[in-house]
Parts: sequence; C-alpha cells; structure tokens
Amino acid sequence: MIHPDLSTLLMLAGASLAVYGLVWRRLRRSEEKRWVRRSLEIALNAPDPAVRSSAIAAAGTQGVSAYAELLLRCAARETDPGVIQTLATTVAHQQWEPMDSPAVVQLRLWAHRHRTEVAPANTEAEAGPAGEAEVIEPKEVEEPGPVAPILRLVVGEARPLRSNAGLDADAGPPTLPPQVSPPPVPPPRRPSPWASRSLPVPERADGGLRGETVLVTGAGGPAGVAVIRALGRHGVTVVGADADDLAVGLRLADEGAVIPVAGDPQFVDELVDLAKRTGAIALVCTVAEEMATLRRAESRLREVGLATWFPSDAALEASLDKWRFVQVMHEAGVRVPPTALGRVDRVPGPWIVKPRFGRGSRDVYTAEDSRDLAWALQRVDQPIVQTRVGGREFTVDALVDRTGRLMGAVPRWRLETKAGISTKGRTFTDEALVHHTADVLGALGLTGPANVQGFIDEAGTITFIEVNPRFSGGLPLSIAAGADLVGEYLRGVLGLPIRPERLVYRPGMTMIRHFEEVFET
Repeated sequence: MIHPDLSTLLMLAGASLAVYGLVWRRLRRSEEKRWVRRSLEIALNAPDPAVRSSAIAAAGTQGVSAYAELLLRCAARETDPGVIQTLATTVAHQQWEPMDSPAVVQLRLWAHRHRTEVAPANTEAEAGPAGEAEVIEPKEVEEPGPVAPILRLVVGEARPLRSNAGLDADAGPPTLPPQVSPPPVPPPRRPSPWASRSLPVPERADGGLRGETVLVTGAGGPAGVAVIRALGRHGVTVVGADADDLAVGLRLADEGAVIPVAGDPQFVDELVDLAKRTGAIALVCTVAEEMATLRRAESRLREVGLATWFPSDAALEASLDKWRFVQVMHEAGVRVPPTALGRVDRVPGPWIVKPRFGRGSRDVYTAEDSRDLAWALQRVDQPIVQTRVGGREFTVDALVDRTGRLMGAVPRWRLETKAGISTKGRTFTDEALVHHTADVLGALGLTGPANVQGFIDEAGTITFIEVNPRFSGGLPLSIAAGADLVGEYLRGVLGLPIRPERLVYRPGMTMIRHFEEVFET
C-alpha cells in the first residue's frame, strides 16, 4: 500500500510534468513561429522575384494577419509588377480574416489600390469579384507554376431562337452545346472551409482591345460591378458611371464619373461628354431602365465613336412591363404563373404581389390569405397578383446575338437570395430548360445579354417568372464557371462575331458571396 505522503508527492510530480509539457510545447511553437517568420523575412528580401512571390503565396496559406507587418513592408518597397500582383491577389483572397490590427487594414487598402492592375496573360488571377463574388473550392498549395486552363469544348452551330414554345416533332430537338465536367480537382493538402481556388482569367474579348476604353453605366449595382471587374480582367480600361457619387463601382473602375439619372434631360449630354473626354469606344449599360433613352440617342453616341447594342423597343417593353411579359408568354405558349392586374380574378393563392414596373425585390410581398392580400395591394403601385410558385428557383444567364440566335446559356440555382440578389448559387445543366429559355427570349425578340428567372418543381415543370434585358447581379458565378459572357458581348457591341465556344461553362460550380469594404479618405 502506498503511503499517503508518497501518493501526494507522485501527484505533484505528475502535475509538474504536465505543466512542464505544456510550457515546452508552447516554447517550441513560439520558436517555430519565430523561425517561420525569420524565413519569410529572408525570402521577402531575396533578389529573385520568383522567390518573393513564392514566399507571399506561402504566407497566404497561413493567413495574412500573422505576417501583416512583414507583408506591408514588402508592399512599401516592392517594385516588381509580378510580385505586386501576387501580393494584392493573396490579400484579396483572405477577406474572411478579421481586421484585428492597423497593419491588416493598411494592407487591404494597399491591395485594393493595386488589384485594378491587369493580370499578365495566362496567369492565375482572381476569378470573381470579392464583395461581389467568391468562388469557393479546395485549393492545393503548390509552388507557383503555370495554371491549368479550364476544359473548354467547341460547340456546334448556335441554334436560332424560336417564337413557339413547343418542339417540332419532325425537326427533332435542336442541337445544344455539350457540357462536360472537368477532371476532378486534387484534394487540398490542408483542408479548410475557407480555402478558395481562383480560376484562370478568360482570354481577352479581342486581341486588339487591351488598353481600349469602355463605358459602363450602373456602376453602383451588382451587375455593374461584375461587368467592371470582368472587363478589367480583359485588359480593358473601364470608366464607371453612376448617378450616386458613393457608388462602389466608381472606385473599382479605372475612372469614375457621376452622371444624372436616365430621366434627367442632361443624362445623354453628360454621357456624350464623358465619352468624348475618355475616348471610350463602346458602352455597356447595366441598368435596363436607361436603355430606352440610350436607344433613342444612338446616333449621338455613334457620332462620338461610342459603339452600342440595345434591344428593340418592343423587347424592352415586354421585359420591363411584367404584365406585358405575361401576355407575351401566354401568346407563345410558355408557362407562367396565373396572373391578374390589380385584382385576384381566377388567381388561386397563396399569392405574390409586386409592381407592374419594378426592379429586384422592391415592393414585393407574399400573401397567405385575403387579409394579407388586401394589405399588400394597398402598398404596391400598379400591382400585379400572381400565384406563388413552388420548387427550386433558377436564373439563366444568356447571350443572344444580333440575329436572334442563342449563343450561350448558363443555368444556375439561386440557393440563397437577399434583396433579390443571389448570394449563394450553383451552376447546373438542364437541356429542357435551355430549350425553353430560347423560346422565352425568342418570344420577346430580345438580343444581347439577358437573365431569365423561374422555378422548377419536383415533377420537373418549368415556370418562368420574369426576364431582365441586362446582365444579372449573379453574373460572376457564370463567368467563374467559364462562360465569358461579358467579353463576347463586348465583341458583339463592336460588330465582331460572338464565339459560342467561349460560352461553354462548368456545371457544379458554387458561389458564396461575402462583403468587402472599400475605404477612402
């Protein structure tokens, strides 16, 4: 039997060993951190730019917060463009880290100023706009090297849009671009829920466009920001324009300009003056409500060398007027929800009440019973009432050439939406949906970019809700999946042929959005 005093001594000795072990592990970890920090400091001062870039990439895998001061000193003295680009991109990919020190804040401000620089061709660059979009995939940490391009397939002839909803049994189904999943991505060496993988930047819209200037209106909206960043990755000089002097796109573009709203008599005059001053060669409008005014002013815009491409007046009307949209779809045999204008005749509940003319989810209400319905009808200007559709919500980002051919279509699930904007989404394939999307756009007579929205229920029934004659707020997901919608649209604006092989996309790509701050003094 062990004596009590001896037992006590043994317990104290064991506790001492445990404390010693903890202290030893902490000291060892501290020593390892000092060694890693010292190694990083030496690498960041190496004469070879490749070594400095490798060190920055390695630091990014551990989180920039731990080495923010070292990276900030590197940013202050670095002159090599490749190293600067690596550092700016690395910091941009760590937006999830808290701004817990002045060094981190200063580093992000520095990165924002340098992220607008054009990435070298055939190098890895940011796939989606941070704050607008972040494509999350596992990323394997490797030594810097050439980035494998996304698998792209050459598709067949783009089929013309059809004005009727049914398929011609004699003609057979139209040919659709094949969609093939790429080879699987190797598993990451250090799994992390925050690990992200940037995709290769698409090729430029045209070999001679790098350095040319393009105007983008609606720079404050999600679609405007997506277009500005997509054009920037093509090497195009972007001038963002918006009526709001605090529009974020004015800061993200190479140059920003505040212009009046489309209803202002000076709207066209100031846009023409802006085109003259900047030497812009093309206009990309991301605000549907501006298009009718700009279409009427096309001759003035062409006089100052500004190429444009707008849908017809009839197509714009049928897209922007939700009641007219329903009528056109009924005439074409396309499935839409039961709808009434200002009343509930033959429209079974539950209901959705929304304005006949409106954007996003503004003034859109759900109504479960007659009391809810009466309340909603009093709060919506020119209301339309629709039966609420069940199923999974989708958007199709599409591009139609000037002759009416559907050149590319990227279906994506709207996994989560906030204020009418997709915050989580995933691309998928559905040939029937693409067929019916062509029918919808053909019935409208719409050309150029469009985003088509609707639901698919458990039985596979497709119901269309609305079409917007512009790029969507969720556009970054379609671009990250491989469809160069902005680049090919710019070619179309300039009168160049649209290449359907550049609009093939990768199904199963997921987008998760997060906030990003822009600071200025």
